[in-house]
Amino acid sequence: MLTYIINNQSGGKDSSGNTFNVGLTGKSTRTIVTAQITAARVRLQQAAQFGGSQEHLMMHSHALTSSGNTRFHHIVDGSRKNSHIVATLVKKHSNNGLYDEFELANTHRLTLQHPLHTLDLFFTDNAGNRIPVGRGEDETNTVWQRDAIFSGTYKEELNLTYDLSGLAELVPDLVDYTWVGGSALSGTITGTTNSTWTRSGDVVTVLWSEDENFWYTMKVGANKSQLIAIADYNNIHPVGTVLWSKDVGQFASAVSVEFEDNDDNTGAVDPGLSWEFSTVTGLVTFENTSTLTKTVTEAYLGPNDKIRFKLESSDDPQYSSTDVGTVLYRENATTISGYGPVSSSQVTAPVNGWYGEDLSLHVELNCLHRGS
Repeated sequence: MLTYIINNQSGGKDSSGNTFNVGLTGKSTRTIVTAQITAARVRLQQAAQFGGSQEHLMMHSHALTSSGNTRFHHIVDGSRKNSHIVATLVKKHSNNGLYDEFELANTHRLTLQHPLHTLDLFFTDNAGNRIPVGRGEDETNTVWQRDAIFSGTYKEELNLTYDLSGLAELVPDLVDYTWVGGSALSGTITGTTNSTWTRSGDVVTVLWSEDENFWYTMKVGANKSQLIAIADYNNIHPVGTVLWSKDVGQFASAVSVEFEDNDDNTGAVDPGLSWEFSTVTGLVTFENTSTLTKTVTEAYLGPNDKIRFKLESSDDPQYSSTDVGTVLYRENATTISGYGPVSSSQVTAPVNGWYGEDLSLHVELNCLHRGS
């Protein structure tokens, strides 16, 4: 009879610390005919906090039960359980939640059918929850939370209504002209040189002196009282140059939408959208309730302490040519100040999700060898 003493320094754990693997050494390991756990002691540090009941621990071994010709069972939560169980440990002592101690309660002997060279041990509580041997690797995650309520009136920055009329300055020349045409798709610019304009979507095209050879295109800028350069017939103005500045009012205004907050990291946007905040990524996803397309955005605090949502990604066709980082929604009235609408913290926890799982393990395995 040989005795193998196994403790928590003599073997290896899996990546989550769930299984204790031991290589058997000693005389005549190929002639082991029976094996039995004769002593086992486990101290569960900080007591068990994973859920379920920890009045008993079940010791399991794939190696012993797969190579043995007998099996036995326990009643676990009212049901017969016999998968890989080789022993039962019962709680003998609990030190005010600092640790629980378990000792061998019963076991059984296995007659082995083939040579045994390695041994695995793992534990479950008597509710079937896996209990790891050792902590395993720690994992640090970023957890996000909302620090602001997303409700009230917001401006949908890319959904504009246009008013291309009124007095405006041609900024490079410092000369005022009168735009005529209102919200229509075409009109005139009168002043020292008469010109015409047309609008297709968000692109405004001007024919200077009504000559189609002298054209340039613009878009409404972030400051909606300005028109900025896109292109022109002779590359005169770099892209982004402010060409026109309206004296009173704006060339376009963002459409107002109403945000609703359910106070559970979800909400709605009227009309036709729902939103959800992710505590994993810190991002807000808008979903079109009709087309089910999704648009992922980042919430941040912009100028005047107004919350803004800028584009991260989208499968919505309306944003197919929109640059990442473009602001899609802007809060109409300030609701927070001095800090961002979302924040993050670093949380470190065991990979296996177990808290207080450090184990001290002592097992004696008696192996009877075939005589010569």
